Amino acid sequence: MVSFLGSRRNFRMGALLLLLAVFSAACDAESRIEHVGDNSVDSEQSSDLESGAAISGSQVNSVLGGGSMFALNLSTDADARSGDLNGTNFADLFAGPEASASALFGHALAEIIHEGDNEVDSTQAIHLRSGDAVAGSQVNGISGGGDAHVVNVAEDSTARSGTVKGSNAVVVRAGPVARAVATGGDAKARIRHDGDNSARSAQRIAGRSGDALAGSQVTARAGSGSTTALNKSKDAEARSGDVSVHNTANVQSGPRAESRSERGPLPPPPPPT
Repeated sequence: MVSFLGSRRNFRMGALLLLLAVFSAACDAESRIEHVGDNSVDSEQSSDLESGAAISGSQVNSVLGGGSMFALNLSTDADARSGDLNGTNFADLFAGPEASASALFGHALAEIIHEGDNEVDSTQAIHLRSGDAVAGSQVNGISGGGDAHVVNVAEDSTARSGTVKGSNAVVVRAGPVARAVATGGDAKARIRHDGDNSARSAQRIAGRSGDALAGSQVTARAGSGSTTALNKSKDAEARSGDVSVHNTANVQSGPRAESRSERGPLPPPPPPT
């Protein structure tokens, strides 16, 4: 009987000590950083996208030198669509020490002592170009003497170049960051920093949709000689693609300290002995 009571007391005492240790950890939280030196982040992103040309029910001719040329193109229900392009660059960059502390009941301290420079350099570039769409059409290039006869007859031709969408997004932070959160107690965030903070961001987008040619004739002639061109088309539709570009930058340079104290629940009472 005495041994049983002794084991029961030991169990209660162990549970009490464990609860006090957990409560002490929940009441007091500290995060400290001492850093001597420089922090540097360099980021470069580049995208180069191009969709191919789409040619349906069409002729593309090139003649160099003398001589005659006869080109005949007949097409029905020609449909040419070049591919869509969607390019995105995203970067989340941070240079500098970061300290965080949170306490459920009591005191939270986040402290940074930093001697040195923080530098972030970000570059983003996107180049987009959708291909040309040619449907039920003729494209001729003639150089030199001689006669040329080109005939194009097209019905129900549809040409659509692709849609181009490009976006750059970057989040840049240079400098130490300290955060402290305490529920039902004190929260302190301190930063001592001796150095410079530098943040740079450069963004570039070049977007171009391709040409759309439907039921048409394009003839270029250089040199002497006669040219006869005949084009007949019905229900031709040509649409060049839309271009949408977007740049977003969130740049911060310098130390940042955040502290928040919230009213929370009371700590649990110790168990009965």
